[in-house]
Amino acid sequence: SLSNYIQETFNVTADVVGMMLLVYAAVYITANVYTPRVIDKSSPRFVSLVGIILSILLTLMYVPSKMLYFPQTIVLPFLGLGMAGLVTALTNVPLMTIVIERGYALYDTSIERNDLSGAGAAIISSGLALGYCLGTIVSGMLVDLFGFQRGFTYFAFFVAFYCILIFLSGEGAAIMKELRARQCHEPECTPLLEPVEIDPRKRSF
Repeated sequence: SLSNYIQETFNVTADVVGMMLLVYAAVYITANVYTPRVIDKSSPRFVSLVGIILSILLTLMYVPSKMLYFPQTIVLPFLGLGMAGLVTALTNVPLMTIVIERGYALYDTSIERNDLSGAGAAIISSGLALGYCLGTIVSGMLVDLFGFQRGFTYFAFFVAFYCILIFLSGEGAAIMKELRARQCHEPECTPLLEPVEIDPRKRSF
């Protein structure tokens, strides 16, 4: 496991590893409080995308990648676990809002919100459970095949590839458009930094 790897590689005690895991929990709890405020000022899908992108870096910091010449110091796993708490909040907290919004977009808007909330909770719980099951199996296979360092590095490459697919599919552009619309509080909002052409006949002065 990761805790055993940290103990053996950096020659630290189980107490030190326990403190590192405590940092993860503390950051996760704190981020859960502030993430909804960030969502209100931006977009649920944008926040979730930021979390996915940050997960690339924390995966490389969990087990400092020798392939990418990361320094082999315990500071990186320590920071990586703290960032993992942040990423967990950024990716998990927006899930319910995203599922409900997609439900309204795909189905009749007359559906009761409570019904969508219940279905969303079931979908999220099932997805997380499936992820825990498959993640354990796949990560175990990666570690057996490549070892901890290469396994984590290859997984970071996979997440980076997934992010590229998001932008190539047009989802990234849709997320940024949604972000601009929410910031302006209008479905069709012209960004403030872009020039606006005014018809002289419509001037009010």
